[in-house]
Amino acid sequence: MQVIKEYCAARGYELVIIYSDEGSAKNIKGRPEFIKMYNHFLADPEIEYVIVYKLDRAFRKLLDSLYFWDKIKENNKYFISILDNINTIDPHSKATYIFSALHAERERENTLLRTSGGMEVKAAQGFFMVV
Repeated sequence: MQVIKEYCAARGYELVIIYSDEGSAKNIKGRPEFIKMYNHFLADPEIEYVIVYKLDRAFRKLLDSLYFWDKIKENNKYFISILDNINTIDPHSKATYIFSALHAERERENTLLRTSGGMEVKAAQGFFMVV
């Protein structure tokens, strides 16, 4: 969050509010703070940008990110991902945005595979009870 604060300060952006979901969810429906942010962002004409540290912190599914892209474009609003160097005010940012969103979804899927694989190994070693 400090990176976002510094980014805004360096560019003269007024930071209105920081939303942060606790835990993890596979999609937007399981992220109440994201939903609040999204509704606030679209409803408030004074807010121009959503700024995130990294795109994969905002989206875990490609379809969610594409839906968000369409909504921000329809409402003349913008999205910035600091680490991915994405700013949708740039008309050429769409390819980078989509590629980063696809990579985020793939990374999430890989994490799930590694986690479930590790659980299976531990279960085989007797560390988990199977009922």
